[in-house]
Amino acid sequence: METIKVAQVGSAGVITLNRPEKLNAITTTMLDEIDIALHKIETSDASALILTGAGRGFCAGSDISGEDQHGGDTRSFADSRIRRMHDLILRLAEFRQPSIAALNGLAYGGGLELAMACTFRTAAPRAKFCMPEIRHSLVPSYGGTQLLPALVGRARALQMMLTGESVDAEEALRTGLVNLVDPDPLAAAIALAGRMPNGAGLAQRMIRRSVTSGASLGLAAALDLERELAMEIAVSDDALQGAARFANRTRN
Repeated sequence: METIKVAQVGSAGVITLNRPEKLNAITTTMLDEIDIALHKIETSDASALILTGAGRGFCAGSDISGEDQHGGDTRSFADSRIRRMHDLILRLAEFRQPSIAALNGLAYGGGLELAMACTFRTAAPRAKFCMPEIRHSLVPSYGGTQLLPALVGRARALQMMLTGESVDAEEALRTGLVNLVDPDPLAAAIALAGRMPNGAGLAQRMIRRSVTSGASLGLAAALDLERELAMEIAVSDDALQGAARFANRTRN
């Protein structure tokens, strides 16, 4: 592939954005290749998906250097790109395996939005995070207006988006934008993946679905959703096999 690398490290499938000379900025070719890689990992025995970047940055957002030609039809191109990124955000949110963004450096704009769509984020101490669109009289449009408040709260998200100011890794950790800071964020992501039992199992997906979908519901409706999902998993093969494993441990 031209713009990404795909590998399996331990039990995790790893996608590396590989345009370091452009700070791994997003192009249509990159999105095409990410789609192929996601299908490969989702249908494999990998227990988690890890997304990281080559070089000194995770992803600087969309490539605005002219790599993607749109014949002057900016409106049509922008609408198509936004819809495609929204599809990717939803795919990551509903992905079979839990996902971890290993942020080896800066994550700006669309790069940060891509990372926020993952289940977890690990970050290098040098990493910086920014939603700079306001500085160009633009709006975060790859999910940022929804994902960022869910992670750091409405007030902090508005501050980041309306000032365009960057935050460092320690502040990102303090506010909940990232889950942990480590000199080797990829190794930290692999270790985190290894600590999650039932990585690609039904219970993992049900927990993520309940948390994500329940956030937009009132408490009563969210509890109804939790009950429905719990009942669905209670009679599943996964749960029956889990009960059998527990019974075997208690007898031994």
